[in-house]
Amino acid sequence: MVLPQCNFFPHTPLTLFIFEPRYRQMLAQVLESDRVFCVGTASEGVGNAPVDAEAGIYQHGTIGLVRACVKNDDGTSHLVLDGLQRVHFNEWIAEEPFRVATLTPIETEITDLSELDPLLDRLGELLTEMREEKISMPPLFGQDEWRSVEPAILADWIANYFIEDVHARHILLSQPNLDERFHFLVAWMEGQVAAIKNG
Repeated sequence: MVLPQCNFFPHTPLTLFIFEPRYRQMLAQVLESDRVFCVGTASEGVGNAPVDAEAGIYQHGTIGLVRACVKNDDGTSHLVLDGLQRVHFNEWIAEEPFRVATLTPIETEITDLSELDPLLDRLGELLTEMREEKISMPPLFGQDEWRSVEPAILADWIANYFIEDVHARHILLSQPNLDERFHFLVAWMEGQVAAIKNG
């Protein structure tokens, strides 16, 4: 399923309203099999995230599990996906009635968790500054409960909840290395906090 302005991350939920005939057909097949499908993002042709120019789609997406689905009387459906796995789109092998691609899973690369400590400390400082600036955030980030979250999951949560720019989100989605994800997140949040303080 390819959507505009929608980067779906592992470890996060995505709510969808299925109304197009092609996606109704896709959903029916999904529910009859393993309850999983992949969500990709339509490219707007700008930014420096990896894009398949011919297909007009960012090169990375996320496989999701249909956790809940309610079918309406008119044939549309509301559903909740749970993000499971980053993937790279290798080749688009069908366009109709819905897109089908071959995929390669992207595994998270972790070299040394101790190297993340200064980044996590800086992240804590930034979250404190954001609270002081009255920036709205999920309850988990309101205190220090986030420190008990596995770093790979934490990075995806932060990307999902704090970054709105579609290109920045896709850079994070395409990055296998966890250190690089946190470097990007910290730099992005520093820029956002500075802009708010100076604005």
